[in-house]
Amino acid sequence: EEAMNILSTIRSRPFSASDSNQGVTKIIKMHNEKVIIHNPNPTGNDTKEQTFAFDHSFTSDTKPETIFHDAIEPLVKKALTGKNLTIVAYGQAGTGKTHTLSGNEDQAGIVPLLSQSIFKGLQSSGKRYLATASFLEVRNEELQDLLNPHSNEMKIRQHPNLGLYIDGLSEIVIRSNEDCTKLYEQGEKYQETLDTLAFAQSVRGIKNTIKQTEDDNVRVIRELRDEINRLREKLASATPNPETAVQNKEDIQRLEEMIIDLNVAKRQTWYEKERYSDTYEEDRRRNLAEKGMIEWVFDIHKKDKREVKEKLLSLQQQKDSLSVEYKEKRRMVDEMKDDLQNRISEYSKLGESNKRSEEETKQYVNAINEVKEKLKHENEALKDIKKRLRENQEKQKQGKMDAKMQYSASRGNLEIQQVIEAEERKKREKEDEAIIEEELERMKVEIQQEKAEVQLKMAEGIEYSQEQILKLENDLIEMKAERSILTLKISKLQQEKSKLEDDINNVYKRHKEAFEIQKLQQFQTFRNYRDVFEQQKATMDQSYRSLLEEAIQDAIYLSSKNSDLVQENQKLKQ
Repeated sequence: EEAMNILSTIRSRPFSASDSNQGVTKIIKMHNEKVIIHNPNPTGNDTKEQTFAFDHSFTSDTKPETIFHDAIEPLVKKALTGKNLTIVAYGQAGTGKTHTLSGNEDQAGIVPLLSQSIFKGLQSSGKRYLATASFLEVRNEELQDLLNPHSNEMKIRQHPNLGLYIDGLSEIVIRSNEDCTKLYEQGEKYQETLDTLAFAQSVRGIKNTIKQTEDDNVRVIRELRDEINRLREKLASATPNPETAVQNKEDIQRLEEMIIDLNVAKRQTWYEKERYSDTYEEDRRRNLAEKGMIEWVFDIHKKDKREVKEKLLSLQQQKDSLSVEYKEKRRMVDEMKDDLQNRISEYSKLGESNKRSEEETKQYVNAINEVKEKLKHENEALKDIKKRLRENQEKQKQGKMDAKMQYSASRGNLEIQQVIEAEERKKREKEDEAIIEEELERMKVEIQQEKAEVQLKMAEGIEYSQEQILKLENDLIEMKAERSILTLKISKLQQEKSKLEDDINNVYKRHKEAFEIQKLQQFQTFRNYRDVFEQQKATMDQSYRSLLEEAIQDAIYLSSKNSDLVQENQKLKQ
């Protein structure tokens, strides 16, 4: 065994918005491992400054990565050799405990970094390993399993070889850093400065005994069985009298506790842990759905797969880049259109004044045609960018659909299903509106180009025949008719959309009511079964205790009779 002091690390928090508004001043100074608290208004026997010493001290702008590298990473190496490692975050509300441990989207916290470091060390060791995760909340002396929010009773128990453990706490097998991070994010969802500093400083004087964690489950089971057999033999050979009755009762209680410890030790094998992990996982999914924790579960699934998230982020970055390129190209096209319009106007004015020569006319026409060709080329480039933007939108839509498929585990919950479907409908509506706006913009550009070509033809003196005019008038009449029909169709679609939304909401309400009734019926049935089970269990426990006591008394009686018979037999032989 190795003795080691608890290491104490402190990190100051930054000013909050309310601190700044109230004109709060900074009273804390950090110098190496020392923290100095300055009292601006000392009274009586109060000192102006108080100094606290720690193993590490970090300012408010220190990143969690630096804290992990300096204070925790050296301990991970010890943990990988089989020693227990515990990290405790202590401090008043709002001081940044959660931020330091969990981090955010930009900075990983202590827990994700710890998980990365542990799995990196395990994978590089080349050894077989079994890793499990549990997440417990203790609030107002009540225990809550944050990975599997069941309603079963949990107790803190002491095992002679395994130490403290929580009876009833789910233990999920994890095979990668991603598994650990996912479970931590899920579980994570579900008082004052001097006191904090004084406590943090005081713990440095606590001596901690480091004990090597041994994977010697066979030895533990063997020792427990030996102790159980020893107690049974002791109870069997005990002499029945009032003096030993109390001791016998204590031995019986001790025997029951050791049988429980033996069952716990049997569950510590790899096979049993993996088997129980599968059971906990199924139970966890069912409990999450039955609890109806919509926001929690929905937020879990939004972050469930980091690969999908990174893919969507990459697509969004591509879209932003294409959007910038599109705006720049659009600006160039608009400038070229203005240039073309100006050239056509100048050409028309020269034609009206009859001051242009044949050479000048040719130059103007060539310049206009050159601008038209460039404009045509740029329009093609603009269409290509639009095409890539649409492809990007399709990929984003597919990526979001893939993310939606990951929610399948929670689809059985009607409320979660409605939230997901409603969000998807809104997203599709926005995407469709964006596509329609882009199409309208494209049509406007094409119309402006056609107008420019018509003006150019008029400037060149090209005249339309009677047949062409009649054809254009017929096309215009047909387009007006189509526009009226499209307007009516759009109005009809809007009405159908409103009706469908109402129908969906009504169906959801009916399904929800039916589901709630069914759920209540199942819950009542479960309660009835549970009550019967508890009654039967209590009866069996009582019967077991009675039979055990009777068996012990019979064993004591028979032992006594056996002793009498042995003595009589010896007398007869004499």
